[in-house]
Amino acid sequence: IHRGHVFAGELGAPDQAVFSIMGDTVNTAARIMVTAPAGVIHAHPAVLEAARVRYDTEQQGPFTFKGKALPQVVYRVGDELGPKEVTDGHGLTFLGRDAELEVLRTRIEAVTEGRGDVVTLVGAAGLGKSRLMTEALGSEHPAIVHMHAEPYGSSNSYRVVRDPLRALVGLAGFDATAIVEELRATVRTSAPHLEPLLPLIGDALQLPVPSTPESDMIAPRFRPERTADVVLELVEAVHDGPLVFVAEDMHWADDASAHLLGRIADATGSQPWLLIAARRDEEGGFVTEVGATIPIGPLPDDTVRALTIDASEAAPLRPHEVDLVVSRANGSPLFVGELIAAALELGSLDAVPESLQGTLAAQVDALGPLSKRMLSYASVLGRSFRRLVVEELLRHEGLELDEATLAQLSKFIEADGPLRYRFKNGLVCDVVYDGLAYRSRARLHLAAGEAFETLSTGDETEAAMLSLHFSNAGDHERAYRYATIAAARADRTYAASEAIAHYERAIEAARRLDEVGDDELLRLLVSLGEARFRAGLFDGALETFRRAARVAADDYVARAEIHLRRARAREHVSSFSLALTETTRGRKFVDAAPPGERRDAVQSHLLACAATVQARQAHSKQALRTGAAAAELAERCGETEALARSYHAMWLAGANMGTEGSTAWAQRAFELYEAAGDLEGQAMMAMNLGVIAYYENDWDATTERYREANERLRQVGMLNNAALSEANLGEVLVNQGRLDEAEPVLRDALRVMLASGFDMVNWARMQLGRLLMARGEFAEAEVQLRAGFDQWSATGGTVWQAYEVSIYLADCLVRSGRPLDGLELLEQLADADQDEVELFGGAVAAVEARALIELGRFDDARATISNGVGMTRSHGLNFDLARLLLLAHRIGSPFDPGLETTEPAEEAHRLLHRLGVVSTVSL
Repeated sequence: IHRGHVFAGELGAPDQAVFSIMGDTVNTAARIMVTAPAGVIHAHPAVLEAARVRYDTEQQGPFTFKGKALPQVVYRVGDELGPKEVTDGHGLTFLGRDAELEVLRTRIEAVTEGRGDVVTLVGAAGLGKSRLMTEALGSEHPAIVHMHAEPYGSSNSYRVVRDPLRALVGLAGFDATAIVEELRATVRTSAPHLEPLLPLIGDALQLPVPSTPESDMIAPRFRPERTADVVLELVEAVHDGPLVFVAEDMHWADDASAHLLGRIADATGSQPWLLIAARRDEEGGFVTEVGATIPIGPLPDDTVRALTIDASEAAPLRPHEVDLVVSRANGSPLFVGELIAAALELGSLDAVPESLQGTLAAQVDALGPLSKRMLSYASVLGRSFRRLVVEELLRHEGLELDEATLAQLSKFIEADGPLRYRFKNGLVCDVVYDGLAYRSRARLHLAAGEAFETLSTGDETEAAMLSLHFSNAGDHERAYRYATIAAARADRTYAASEAIAHYERAIEAARRLDEVGDDELLRLLVSLGEARFRAGLFDGALETFRRAARVAADDYVARAEIHLRRARAREHVSSFSLALTETTRGRKFVDAAPPGERRDAVQSHLLACAATVQARQAHSKQALRTGAAAAELAERCGETEALARSYHAMWLAGANMGTEGSTAWAQRAFELYEAAGDLEGQAMMAMNLGVIAYYENDWDATTERYREANERLRQVGMLNNAALSEANLGEVLVNQGRLDEAEPVLRDALRVMLASGFDMVNWARMQLGRLLMARGEFAEAEVQLRAGFDQWSATGGTVWQAYEVSIYLADCLVRSGRPLDGLELLEQLADADQDEVELFGGAVAAVEARALIELGRFDDARATISNGVGMTRSHGLNFDLARLLLLAHRIGSPFDPGLETTEPAEEAHRLLHRLGVVSTVSL
């Protein structure tokens, strides 16, 4: 027996015709038939999967069939074992979600045509979210990646996506070492450029991939983002075509999985991927603003009535009983099914409890002892659990899980892959667990933890579950041991929220253990504070550091270090006054500490932090004094990082004041960041040095610095800032007329910024608009420039951002033959604070002069050029000066004798040559 699509019709002449069916399904059925002895049925697995009855089966084969590339397995069909549960557990007709179903089916049809999207279903438990998704997907659909979250997985990084991604990539088995090698081979074949970043993929797939120099360079706070980048690239590489991600119970998703799902949601704008997420309307888990949100509310009474009548057709309910089901169900199709099932078991609806939870509890109570024991253990293990663990728990009590027990439990649990089971509905798990006495819960958690220990492979990913069970069991020693392992792993995978949960559990257990001293407790508290800081929970971080200070007691240097951490947290949220208060308090503790290297080191960091804050406050003179003191102390005690930050602060203060020679401090800071191996510090200083070189008219150094910054920013995973460095580089290349070189740089920068929603996207748009304008593609240039102008105007960008894009938009209008429109736009800039935009005076003059020339107002143009030349000279802006000189040459204007040559064009070309300009097309 086989099942599938066939072709049917008449064959032959009108007077000698036969009706026949043909196709691969028919051919395969015939070949399966040949393998079966007389009186025996052999069936294809697809037949058994679709059957509504369970049979005793025995695998046969595999057999080699003509027309099949791979050997085929079939099954010998024996006696019936009883009815099989249908998808929704009660066989209810699907009713009452026509509008929601249409939305989903429209999105599914769109993704098959290459258009991605996101749909989030939000509703309470039991309202039919899963059934709606199943009904919408039907039997013919794109490839599907099924994901589901569970409460116990919320503190286990990437737990939601681990198994589905492994399956998508084609990984199988339980030997972690073998799986890693299989993953490595897949990456080498499909995406070899990702192999240096394989440890990031290992994070998401929870595999122990050895670190690489490239992965080690990524800054901790950017690792989740880079992990998402490489995982999405791998998915694109291994799967070509439409893909549907079905994610259930997303209110329980762990933070790492939620972040990755968020990136998948963002990617649906450019990939043929559909993400359908289902969740309850409560805090936590995965939430996205991308795509449509469909609220799933209670079904109307008329629909519930129709469901009730349909579901009870075999044993019809009386009218008042139908009314009773409708009134109790509260619009929940799950409750309809459970009420009718419970009524059949208990003999009357009068004996059925009022609430859904009560109904489920009554059905559980009706089970046999072994089945109830099995459900109790399963509820402790969570929504999804390994069969081996349950068997181990029962084995300790001399019990064995048999097929009869599984059959009795089939209304509550179902297979979740080959070796796991899961509750069909999370409410059943909650009801069973809530029904356990606290002492019973503790006993079962202890047994579960010990079963996990027995089955443990030594994989650190198991530590999170072990710490949870032993914590709930009151076994503080093992809870502490496993929680510290889980916290350390979460720190290494940069899953801050998971690290917080594990550190909190470890601290709670440690307080109850005499053998854990204050030094270890202090370490845990500081680590918890840092995790909260990385997660953006700044108030929580400050409170944790306050607790750590109490534990540090008389260790004054440790207390000073804690104030340093608090100061950095304050600085991060721009609470500069409070940050300085923290550094002052820290220095008082340092002063009270006995002399020593550790004391001086902490003092140097406190001073460097204070100098940075003062510079950011524009208290430049004070910042220079504090920075110099920090640098002197840091150099004396060999604290390279503090020394680098001191010079960084001094440069920032010097730049604010226009101090001559402050560039040397920036160069020194860069060199120190190099010595300290601080790639992020190197990148940011390289960017700053590039800007300095730009305004010093050394554009060769500028491009070198921008490329240097880009390389380091990519290494540490700061892709948004790397894109910004590319946009900066693109600006110089456009200025130099190197348009073919600039275009791929700018388009890549724009793509990255758009994908991540980076707030500097309009800077990239502006540079791309300039490039298009230089090529004469004025319509497309105006689209890019106007998009930047409109968005910066709407969102309140800085004065100089809106001002600069306005200049180039005006230039585009003038060059495209609309000089009056360009002048009108320039007039709107007159109200800007000229102190903030004085560097753009020459650029405004060049655009205005070009418009006046187009209008034939040559005397006005000469006056504008003369004013512009004065402004550009005072600021040393040779590029804008050269533009103005070329305009002067164009109208034959006699010019100021202060030129190095008497001819404006000759002087302009000399200046442009020094800047590396190869074409004046951009001018």
